[in-house]
Amino acid sequence: MQNFKNLFILEKNNNLKDYFFINLISLLISSTFVCIFFISRIGLENKNTPLTFKVLIISYFIILFPIFLSGVLSFFQKKNIADFIKYEPFFSLAGLSLVIIFSLVSPFINLIILIVVLSFIYLLYFLIVFIRNKFFVSKDFFIIAIVIFLSLFILFTLWSSKFLLYYFSPIFYEKLFTGKVFIDPVFNGAVANMIKNYGIPSTGLNGTIYLPYHYLSHWIFAQFSKLLDVNVLQFYEIGYPVIFLSLFFKFFFLGIKNAGYKVKNFIDNRLFWVLFLLVFTGLFPKFVLERFFVSHFIIISESYNLSITLSLLTFLMIAFFRDKNSNGKIFLYSKSAFFIILLPLLIFLIGLSKSSTLVIFVAVLFYLFIRYACYKKLVYNLGGIFVIISTFLSLRATTQAGFENSEFQLFHFFNVVIQKRNEGLLWPVTLILFIIIYFFWSISFIFLETINLKKSYSGSLINNFKEKKTIKIEVVILICLIGILPGIFLIIGGGSANYFSELQKWVSIILLLSLFASKDFIHIDIKRIIKKPIRIFIIVVIIILIFSIIFNFVTEFRSFYDDYSQNKKEYNLIIDNDIEDDMISYRTKLVKVILELDRLSISEKQNSLLYIPVDNTEFWDLKILPKSLSVPLLVPAVSGIAMIYGLPDEGLIYTKNFGYSVYRTTSKRVMDKNVDELFYEIKQKGYRNLILLDYKNGEFSIDFINESNIEEYEPKSYKLFRRLYYYSFGEHIEFEKLYGIIENLKNGELLISEIIPEIILDNASLINSKDNKGFIESLYLILLDREYDEIGLRHWLEEIEVGRSREYIIESFLNSSEFIQKYEY
Repeated sequence: MQNFKNLFILEKNNNLKDYFFINLISLLISSTFVCIFFISRIGLENKNTPLTFKVLIISYFIILFPIFLSGVLSFFQKKNIADFIKYEPFFSLAGLSLVIIFSLVSPFINLIILIVVLSFIYLLYFLIVFIRNKFFVSKDFFIIAIVIFLSLFILFTLWSSKFLLYYFSPIFYEKLFTGKVFIDPVFNGAVANMIKNYGIPSTGLNGTIYLPYHYLSHWIFAQFSKLLDVNVLQFYEIGYPVIFLSLFFKFFFLGIKNAGYKVKNFIDNRLFWVLFLLVFTGLFPKFVLERFFVSHFIIISESYNLSITLSLLTFLMIAFFRDKNSNGKIFLYSKSAFFIILLPLLIFLIGLSKSSTLVIFVAVLFYLFIRYACYKKLVYNLGGIFVIISTFLSLRATTQAGFENSEFQLFHFFNVVIQKRNEGLLWPVTLILFIIIYFFWSISFIFLETINLKKSYSGSLINNFKEKKTIKIEVVILICLIGILPGIFLIIGGGSANYFSELQKWVSIILLLSLFASKDFIHIDIKRIIKKPIRIFIIVVIIILIFSIIFNFVTEFRSFYDDYSQNKKEYNLIIDNDIEDDMISYRTKLVKVILELDRLSISEKQNSLLYIPVDNTEFWDLKILPKSLSVPLLVPAVSGIAMIYGLPDEGLIYTKNFGYSVYRTTSKRVMDKNVDELFYEIKQKGYRNLILLDYKNGEFSIDFINESNIEEYEPKSYKLFRRLYYYSFGEHIEFEKLYGIIENLKNGELLISEIIPEIILDNASLINSKDNKGFIESLYLILLDREYDEIGLRHWLEEIEVGRSREYIIESFLNSSEFIQKYEY
């Protein structure tokens, strides 16, 4: 009974309060996201209530799995729960992996009900422990208010990014109708849908050719969408922020707790929370941040966010072995298994999520490897070798196309991205401001950490370096230097050099927040400073910072609300047919029909390719996205079905972006194919169904073409040879053989005057074995596709009686005006 009681009543421990509060914050963030998303859907046809509920439950499951597992283990092992909470990163990885496994088996066994039941059990246990141990007191409402405020700010930032206009929105599907969605989510949706339905990362524009890309987030989102039985795009819009952003913040706080300082009970440190709020809402006004490309990419980019989350998870695992000293065999075996097996695997996954994060993470890892002389131990050497191998494999799988497109050019990021945003300023001024604002958090951390070292250690900077007390400063400087190199030497389009250079900001922020959360760093200094006569200056700074927070929040909210309200209004007008415009009418019908195609089962999709005729100019000229080149991506992204010949004309620009580089583009004339040609090609690619999506007389038509009905869509020449083979040999001709014959006739490699007599007069031919009357009747049925007439039958029988050969009769049929009019080659 006492052991059962210990399952709910824990020992007094500030670290436990911090840990439980971190999980509460994560739950609060995901819950706020769901509430705002649900509110934003009010007034629309589909409120997505079941979907938002399921997504929230999955988030709870992943966040709380480690706590419940720790509680269960402490109960059976008769130990303190704190002894198991330190395994948090391993348990979190297990929980996430478990949901992915549930997703993989979901086409066969839907386990969403099991997740719902377990999540309620986890939540109930968490709340009982949280309340019984009085982790929450009245002053903690300050933290709750900050977290809710931050959650709202993050959502409005996500839904109104100035860097990626139209990227996310709670009404994403509705914006498809208004034509105002950005290319990136459509591209991501296409890749994820191809993984979901065809098992391969591809854009699916002309078959499913492998796309070298950082597609781990696409793969995971594809599996989660299977579990939830929704389109991948829906998961991107609600599943990503609710599940993965809340998970990121959980590891973000745990990273702060494990950054190497004496961080205790930081929950009650109000200065910490003020700084935390400044970090994510912007120390500077938004218009200043935009001028120097200081972004919220860690929030907006799914792949970048996942790579940082995995990096934090890996860091926490390394910190576990750093902090735990044991000579037991089990510990030594588990340590060896981590560094030789699990660490290389995690490195591979980080690279599969974002190669820029991989490069910097591995560079830091090997710097620490050398700095701490880890090469003196065999296990670290073996681990290092496997890390190198996994890094190479990851880069090979994801960045091949990127390396091909990268070109050397000095200071491209500064000249093209930064200087362009600051026209009118002299470049030295721009450079100085860029360094101060872009590297503000790194500079701040280095400065404050230097003060902290002087206060904590009496030795010189050189001695502190030798004793490895400056290791955090070294790491930040290393990340700054490595991160800025790609932007200095290479052309990386779209400002993507930022993915390398901005990583220093997030590492510095974690270290800085950890420093402020330490129990003996800033508190005494603040008391001493406040006593000095600069109190007014401090008050002014605080007022400016508050103004900056409010200004950025209002800016994000207004940007979101203006876009949201305008598109919602326009969508309702479109649905009510209150806008008369041919392009809008076409776009509306197109979105509806590809949404309808999305209802097909995964097995039906993975055996099909979709074709939109070249002469469907309404589609190819459609204005639905800022970059019209991305229009074809809309079909695989929404319907989940890969296309055949879904490429834009080779004369269009941007053909090397968004996965186009893996295809050999060509002219529209070459992509203008008949149904027989298309069906043969999809058969050659291993598919069974051709879906023909056409637009005639103001309406869309969908034709599903396969072996059972291909004859209905074939030209008369195909039907001629089908009849010829069936009447001659009593069996149906294989499509591939039939296609080969027709193609050879078109190319002049075969002559119809030779191939038809050869088949009819073959020794095994059933026609040739018939009497003269039966022979003539068969020729009418095969060659003219009709019954014989009495006059014609008598004529040909008379010809045979006077000595005409069967070859002559066949040739006469082939040269008749009736046959020639029916079959032209």
